[in-house]
Amino acid sequence: MRRGFGLTLSKGTVPIYTNLWVYLYADESDKEKTEKIESLVDKYFEDITMSTQVLGEFFHVLTRKGLQEKEKARLIAFDLIANFTVLEVLQSSVKKAMDISMRYGYSYWDNRRKADNKESI
Repeated sequence: MRRGFGLTLSKGTVPIYTNLWVYLYADESDKEKTEKIESLVDKYFEDITMSTQVLGEFFHVLTRKGLQEKEKARLIAFDLIANFTVLEVLQSSVKKAMDISMRYGYSYWDNRRKADNKESI
C-alpha cells in the first residue's frame, strides 16, 4: 500500500477524481494547479484509474457550467476512456459505501470511490 492523493492506494492503482480532471481540462485561471495535475498524470499515466461515475460527473460539470461545448467534452471523455483504466460502478461498492457511511459517518461519495477501486482489483 502507498499514499497518494490523500488516499491509501493498492499498488498499481492511482484514482484521479472528477475535480482534478475538471481543473485539467477547464480551469485555465490557475496555471500552477493545472501544471501540478499535468505532472501527476504524466508521472502515474500507466496506473491511473477512474470510474464510470467520474466520467459522467466530468462530462456533466464541463457542460453544465459551460466550461466546454458538449461535443468537445464528449471527445475529451472518449480520450480518457481510450487512455486510462475505467472501472464500472458495482452494486457491492454502493452497498459497502452506504454501510461505511452509516457506521462511521464518513462521506458516501468518498467511500464509494474507494470501494470502486478495491472491487475492481
